[in-house]
Amino acid sequence: MEAPATGWTPRVDLSETEDAYHIHLDLPGVDKDDVDINLQDGTLTIRGERKEETREEGTNAVRVERSFGQFFRSFTLPQTIKQDAIRATYDNGVLAVEVPKAEETKPRRIEIS
Repeated sequence: MEAPATGWTPRVDLSETEDAYHIHLDLPGVDKDDVDINLQDGTLTIRGERKEETREEGTNAVRVERSFGQFFRSFTLPQTIKQDAIRATYDNGVLAVEVPKAEETKPRRIEIS
């Protein structure tokens, strides 16, 4: 499958804690209904679209620096995750995706006897 042409690429922060992987995408101006998140074959794909604002008739753009159009990001995840427990939230233009680790992948301290 060919990836769609993208109009822009959102900035991403990836982090890891003992319990989960965390993905944060900056999506200012994107409605959460215009974002789609899928997990298939170990790849988490986030795609969507930021729609261009309409200008009033007779208004000429002096400078346009913001990007509009479709975006697409994908992340290969380890097989040792809880697929059914992945959660996504959207607040103030930031999409946060939490990917919990499976119990067997969490570090544990082994006591010496």
